[in-house]
Amino acid sequence: MDTDLQSKFATLLPHLDEHTARLYLGSEALSLGRGGKQKVSRLAGVSRVRIDRGIEELISFSCTLNKYHFVLNN
Repeated sequence: MDTDLQSKFATLLPHLDEHTARLYLGSEALSLGRGGKQKVSRLAGVSRVRIDRGIEELISFSCTLNKYHFVLNN
């Protein structure tokens, strides 16, 4: 599993811009659950700060979508 994920990072990350890479890294960390940030950081060779920022951006984006969904449906 670790080598598959590491291979996925090595293949995909060089083709992503910074913002998209943060979102992707954050998403992977969240999907792994407990210890996900540490694992993604180690396998992708990125800082946990970068992953945290991606998670924050994902949560912010999700909240924004929910707000617009509420406004449009009421």
